[in-house]
Amino acid sequence: MFKVKAQNSEEKAARINKLKKMLDSLKSSIREIQSLETGMNFSTRETAFDLILISEFKSKEDLKRYSDHPDHRQVVSYLESIREKVAVVDYEL
Repeated sequence: MFKVKAQNSEEKAARINKLKKMLDSLKSSIREIQSLETGMNFSTRETAFDLILISEFKSKEDLKRYSDHPDHRQVVSYLESIREKVAVVDYEL
């Protein structure tokens, strides 16, 4: 989950939309992704995050390859410049 910092609501919306597009594009460029879904928050609660990413991989090794992939690293670089907070959960079924 991602919470984006910005000077105003227009800038925040633009940053969230750009991040969503970047994340959504990873599905077509990183073969290890089994599924990828993004969702934009509509809650007005102060504790709410702005965007969520839910992705699925066959193995921890595939998750590692995804994490190291240059396209993913590009998204991370952008995210580092706009993030206020990030929350991550990696788990196995």
